[in-house]
Amino acid sequence: MLPPTTPASQAGILHGRNDGIAGFRWYEKSTAKLMVANHPDDAAEIVRRVSDGAGLLVDNGASVGNLMTGDAPRCYLTMATIGQGAPADDWRRLSGFMAGSVNYLRLLV
Repeated sequence: MLPPTTPASQAGILHGRNDGIAGFRWYEKSTAKLMVANHPDDAAEIVRRVSDGAGLLVDNGASVGNLMTGDAPRCYLTMATIGQGAPADDWRRLSGFMAGSVNYLRLLV
């Protein structure tokens, strides 16, 4: 059994397939490239390879703190999308989150 934080596990859970993911890092002879799952460009390439556009989070889901996106329309701190920059409404969402005092405790915990 794979730990849920590995790219193969996350791809399997969020995208329904994990073929071609040899581990956390691997060397591809065909491209002469070292793939490392926690590098934004490599994570985006892994998602490109395994995604069919119908991932687990495609229906109004959110990917938070993952390696893979699950085809979520909203991704925050997700390695595969972190290189794309923040969505335009991130500041508004963060301000709304910080407006409630209980959220400070949630953030701390």
